[in-house]
Parts: sequence; C-alpha cells; structure tokens
Amino acid sequence: MKRLLLLLALTLILILGAAVPVLAQTAYGTGTVNTGNLNVRSGPGVSFSILTSLGRGTVVSLLGRNNAATWVQVLTATRVIGWVNASYLVMSVGISSLPITDGTAATATMTGAFVLNVRSGPGTSFSVLATIDRGAVVTLVGRSNAATWAQIRTASGVTGWVNASYLTPSVTIASLPVTDGTVTNPPPATGGPRIHIVQPGENLFRISLIYNVSMYAIAQANNLLNLNQIYAGQRLIIP
Repeated sequence: MKRLLLLLALTLILILGAAVPVLAQTAYGTGTVNTGNLNVRSGPGVSFSILTSLGRGTVVSLLGRNNAATWVQVLTATRVIGWVNASYLVMSVGISSLPITDGTAATATMTGAFVLNVRSGPGTSFSVLATIDRGAVVTLVGRSNAATWAQIRTASGVTGWVNASYLTPSVTIASLPVTDGTVTNPPPATGGPRIHIVQPGENLFRISLIYNVSMYAIAQANNLLNLNQIYAGQRLIIP
C-alpha cells in the first residue's frame, strides 16, 4: 500500500512539474494565423526545428518577441510553446508591447551626466532607489507611455526608472514595451478602424512592423506625401 501511494505521489509530482513551465507563462494578447500553414519553431528563425504547424484562423496566446520584433513567441491551444514569424499573425496588441524573450537584452549606456538617479517611478517626484555613474551599462526593461523615461535594471540588480534623455540605447526607447501601467494603442472595437497614436521616436517603418502592414499602405490611408514626416501625437489609420 505504501509503495502504491509513493508511486502515485511521484506521478503527481511529475505531472505538476511538467505543467509548471506552461502555467508560469504570461500571455500579453492573442494572435490569429493569417496563412495556410504556419510552422511553430523552437527558436526565432527558420534554422530552428519545427515543433508543430498551425492552420489559417488558429488563435494563439502571445508570450513575447525577439529583439528585432520579427518573430513572436506563442502558446498554442495544445500547450506547445514556440516561435512564429510575426508577419503571419494578426495580433490584438502591437508587437512592440510584448517583452523580449529570445534571450537577448536591449541595453543602454548612461552618457548624459556624471551621476544619474534611478527612481521608483517614471518622474522626478518618485523616490531615489540608487544612482549610476557615467559609462554604466544597464539593461532596458520598458518605458513610459511618452517614451521620456526608461525602466532599467542595473548591474547590481536594482530595477527602476531613469530619464531616457541621459541614455544612449542599443534600440530606440519607443520600441520598448510600455511598463508604466498605462495602456497605449488598444485594439479597436470590432469593425472599427485601427488607430495608432505616434509615440516620440517612432517612424513609419517601425509602425509598419508593429502592425505587419506596408508603410506605403499606411501612407496612402493617411494621405501622407512624405513618408518621413510624421510627428508624436499624430493619429494614423492602420489599414
């Protein structure tokens, strides 16, 4: 009897242990496959092995993205976690709002001051958690809605906020996910047009990557004669 109970306990531990990695994943939205046969791969690139394939119309949960915002990490209905080409998904959120989960990390070097305060929130009214010196390299975690403050993690493990103007980042601050608790560019109501509010530092090419729509199609939909002339706060129709 004791041996049977022990076997049952071991089986339960193995089942729960196998489920934990999936249950611990956080979904940030959904994506719908817009092609006939989409491969889900073990990593963000065509050189990685194929785990499964998805048919047109299949809905998946969005877990993250690669640094270049060209591949998305997804969770399928059959609990497979893998990577798909972002251009073959219609997503409920902008791809830049997803965290980077490909093992790379965006970084920045503090170049704008001799000493910079790391604060508990995106503003000078928040308390100072630590300081970083000129030349310090930090990991970029996210940004404020206006992309004027960056959430960082220091070499000593402190996570906080700094004024983005004092950083020289490896990626544009506007391409980082918004982590200040606000919501930007929510998905439209069913049947309505998609509207994108241009953020500081964004250009038409970056916006086209977010929505997987040609930058020329966006320009045509908004009667833009010069693809390089957009401004922060501008409302763009996304076709």
